[in-house]
Amino acid sequence: MSAFSDAIPKQVLDAYGIELDSAMPAASGLINRTWIVEAVSAERLVIQCLHTQIPAQINDSIRVVTGRLRDQAVCTPLLVETCSGDTYAAVGDEIWRVLTYVPGINFNVVPNVGRAREAGGILARFHGAFIDWTDMQALPVSTVHNLPRHLSVL
Repeated sequence: MSAFSDAIPKQVLDAYGIELDSAMPAASGLINRTWIVEAVSAERLVIQCLHTQIPAQINDSIRVVTGRLRDQAVCTPLLVETCSGDTYAAVGDEIWRVLTYVPGINFNVVPNVGRAREAGGILARFHGAFIDWTDMQALPVSTVHNLPRHLSVL
């Protein structure tokens, strides 16, 4: 086990029934502390400690949205439930979640036009998965992912 795994509380691993082999901080997690972990079972997972401004209930919405993406054959990480069926584990004041690992690379800044074009195609598939979706009430009210609002601002 690496020294980085010490940052993941044992209570989180126990809540998910994960026996850890190794853990490394992700190259990018943006606002959440993020690790890529290998379980003894050889399963690769993503463990995140959510930023303090993100409510735990966001995980319920993430489960609904990623379930829709999966059902529409769009590649997406999925939330892993705790052993008790919850979408997150609370340890003290911290909210932790586990996601399936999707292999590949990610960028905080798009490095070239080809990657931007590819990202646009992925975004189009994402939006296409929700064209006839009627479960919008499952999502929290937010301007971050409000496409009509962004288009009106443009």
